[in-house]
Amino acid sequence: MASREKLMIPCLEKDATVFPGRLYHLFMHIGKILRDKTREKMSEYNLQHAQARVLNALVNGSLTQKELVKKLNLSRSGTTQLLKRMETQQFITRIRPKENMRIVNVSLTPKGEALVSKIHEIWLEIEAEIQKDFDDEEVDIINDFLLIIRNKFIITEE
Repeated sequence: MASREKLMIPCLEKDATVFPGRLYHLFMHIGKILRDKTREKMSEYNLQHAQARVLNALVNGSLTQKELVKKLNLSRSGTTQLLKRMETQQFITRIRPKENMRIVNVSLTPKGEALVSKIHEIWLEIEAEIQKDFDDEEVDIINDFLLIIRNKFIITEE
C-alpha cells in the first residue's frame, strides 16, 4: 500500500461522525476541486469543461445534437446554447440535412480536432496527479467502488 499523508479537511475527516452526509460532502468537495483544476488548465485554450466533453464525444465522427444530449446527459436547451457558442468559436460545425431539417449534425472543425489532443493531455495530467499516491491494485479498487456508486445514480430509459 502506498504511503500518504493524512489531509484533514474540516467537517470531512473520518472522525467527524456528527457530520451528516460525510461521503456525499467529500464527493462534492472532490468534484469542485477537480472542476476548478480542469477549468484552470482549459482556460488557456478558452475552453469550458462542457465544451471539452462535446469535442471529445465528436472525436470518432459526427453525431446528431440529439445523440450528444443523450450521450453527455445534457439538457436540450443548454446543448443548443453550448453548440452555438462552440460554432462561433469555430470548434464545430452544425449542419441540417436537406432531407430532414429537424436533425442537426454536429462535427469537429480542424480547430476543434486540434483541441482534442490538448484536452486529452489535460485529463491525463489530472489523472496522473490523482493516481500518484496509489499503486495499480488500489487504483483498480477505487475505480470499482466509484463505478458502483456512479451506476446507482445513472438514469436509465425504460
